[in-house]
Amino acid sequence: MDVEITSTVWTRGSILNEVEQGSMNFIQIASLLQHYLYRVDLPASKEGESEFDTLLSYLKLTNVVRNDDVNTSDLATILKWCTELDNVAIRSVSQTQQLLALNHANYSVPHLIQLPHDFSKLFQHYSKQKCNLCYAALKSPALCLVCGNLISLNATCCKLRPKNEGGLHASVCGSGTAIYLSIDSSNIMIYRGNRSCTWSSVYLDHYGEEDSGLKRGKPLILNEARYSFLENLWRNHTLDHNCKRLIQMNLY
Repeated sequence: MDVEITSTVWTRGSILNEVEQGSMNFIQIASLLQHYLYRVDLPASKEGESEFDTLLSYLKLTNVVRNDDVNTSDLATILKWCTELDNVAIRSVSQTQQLLALNHANYSVPHLIQLPHDFSKLFQHYSKQKCNLCYAALKSPALCLVCGNLISLNATCCKLRPKNEGGLHASVCGSGTAIYLSIDSSNIMIYRGNRSCTWSSVYLDHYGEEDSGLKRGKPLILNEARYSFLENLWRNHTLDHNCKRLIQMNLY
């Protein structure tokens, strides 16, 4: 990330503007959280009032730095920091760019792992995987679509593996929620707490039909629309609303 360094005359107004711009994204996200968690309507900005001040009032926060009675020693300290930053930038622009870039976190939208276009590649790779405890062929291998780990949904290869590895992995990987792709059947398995269900497959044949259990032996291709739909259900926490067949199971 490139950060532009310019020679700036730091004043109280310019410092406050930089603080507001840098914290605006956080204030907006906090406001959305309050709206959805506590069902409090989002406010509309009044005439002459900035979005920043409107959201601060919505969050019941006070814009202390805009008040005239703000501690002048605090502003003097901030002004000194900014002046020192300018002095460093004059000596080494590249190092200052790297320093500032470290403080800018880049947030990406959560997403499921990327799957190959052809299911046969998945099957050939993971069907040969062995248990890391007894080194026998792994029974009922399933790929976690959140983290990419391979687990056993029906661990019968040895007594060392947990009986319900799918539920245990879900509790660690997604706080009780996990989405698995069964390598043996191409089906999607969804785990939610102590419930689970079989979802539609994201791999379809040339005619757009599923091959649950791989009984027909047709070439299966990733259906991007289905996978995107599943990803949106997971990302928006709406798996419960879509999966009406989640059944109770014994985790331990």
